[in-house]
Amino acid sequence: MPANPETGVVSFEASGEAYRLQFSIDAICTLEDLLDKSVAEIGVQMARGRIGAIRASLWAGLREHHPKLPLKDAGELLKDPALKGGKATEYIGQALKLAFGDGDGGASDAGDDAPQA
Repeated sequence: MPANPETGVVSFEASGEAYRLQFSIDAICTLEDLLDKSVAEIGVQMARGRIGAIRASLWAGLREHHPKLPLKDAGELLKDPALKGGKATEYIGQALKLAFGDGDGGASDAGDDAPQA
């Protein structure tokens, strides 16, 4: 699973196609609106194996680079061997970590200079 901490993109292949998974602010908002839960609550649901949460997260994260992909097709992708055995949640988790600045670099762009609340 090639992940690019510079762009926040996680790339993978499924069903003979290349896909790019990225959680922009819009993607995260779309996901939260779709499931009426915070991204943290959705993460808990995915960890518990809730397929609906996994499908919605995959779809939302793919929309940035695959805007015409319907939600139903994201569900079909989950049948692919490349995304079975926890791979889908692994890819989603990596992309979310990159979105929140917790990817391979460890720190967000704000770094230690960010104002403290």
